[in-house]
Amino acid sequence: MKDITIIYSFMNEAAGGAQESADITDIVVEFSIKTTLEAQPGVLNMTAISDGFEFILGSLIKISAGNRDIFDGFIFSVTTSKAKTVQIVAYDVLRYLKSKDTYIIGKGQTASDIFKTVCKRLELETGTIDAATWHQTPNAYENAGGFEVIRDAIENALEHEKRFYVLIPEGKKISFRDL
Repeated sequence: MKDITIIYSFMNEAAGGAQESADITDIVVEFSIKTTLEAQPGVLNMTAISDGFEFILGSLIKISAGNRDIFDGFIFSVTTSKAKTVQIVAYDVLRYLKSKDTYIIGKGQTASDIFKTVCKRLELETGTIDAATWHQTPNAYENAGGFEVIRDAIENALEHEKRFYVLIPEGKKISFRDL
């Protein structure tokens, strides 16, 4: 894997909960990353040799190509095989927008305001936020995922502003950008 670096970061309970990182590039057999501009998180599927590493749910996997980060995500599943390999599935920070809640969209809120409200409610960090201008119609969402609420706001902004906004995962932050 030329110019690819794969870093595994985890909390080491034996060291008092200290954050530690390890370069696991040499034990990764294969990986694939799937991303989309649709309201879905990026997903990493990876196979690694279980070489004494214990992959812990919630730990961070970071993949870089040269100086460019291409995936930052959190481990959601680890499956060990008889062939002494592990199958790992990790999702980027957008995965947390699938969490459901009740949202009230008030008069005068824009798509960027709604994005900020959802992220704050779900305790997600935000990055760059491009300002939307169209004021959304008041609405209520019961037991709705953050993606659903933000997607509706983006679709309304596209219709009324003729601007297309996307959610971009940037490490542990989510940016709201105008394409």
